Amino acid sequence: MSPEQVDMAAKIMKASLNKMETVFLKDTPYLWSEKLSIADFFGVCELMQPQMGLQMNVTKDFPKVAAWSELVRQSIGTELFDEAHKFISSAGQKFSQMNIPTPKL
Repeated sequence: MSPEQVDMAAKIMKASLNKMETVFLKDTPYLWSEKLSIADFFGVCELMQPQMGLQMNVTKDFPKVAAWSELVRQSIGTELFDEAHKFISSAGQKFSQMNIPTPKL
């Protein structure tokens, strides 16, 4: 990807995280309600890809998203959650050893 494409992707991600923070997590602990839903499963999986795969701290400016992510992890069960994300975590560790700059949000 060109630097311009990386910058555009980072802007889109930041806008999406802002929408999660200010709209979907405004009044509820989960994306749609007070209870865990399939939207939370899919959403947290999408969040884990740059978080673990690229070693990006995508939630640092989004405290509600960070809290939601951990709540989903706890709700699923930390062992099961971590096992499900083992592959992406392993890939992220290998990526970090490649000396490729991590995109900034």
